[in-house]
Amino acid sequence: MGIFDKLFGKKHDVPENVVANETRQIEIDASDEIKSKAVEKPTIDTSQTPEKFLQFTEAIIDFLINKLHEINSLEQEIKEETMKVKYNSTTKI
Repeated sequence: MGIFDKLFGKKHDVPENVVANETRQIEIDASDEIKSKAVEKPTIDTSQTPEKFLQFTEAIIDFLINKLHEINSLEQEIKEETMKVKYNSTTKI
């Protein structure tokens, strides 16, 4: 009996594809929950910004928020592709 068996109990004989399907469903549910939450526009403190730059704050904030959305989309795409690869590799066994 290994140390993990002592800590967490005996390993159950569950087919890997069942575990992979359940894990995938949990990840899909979590992803859907994140996507469903509304994104509010952040409140930015511009009290320390020199007056000559205040006219640019809205444009800069919008630019940065758009870039963050692009990065988030890429991360989601990478995660989904990674999960597909992991899921396909576990179902071929």
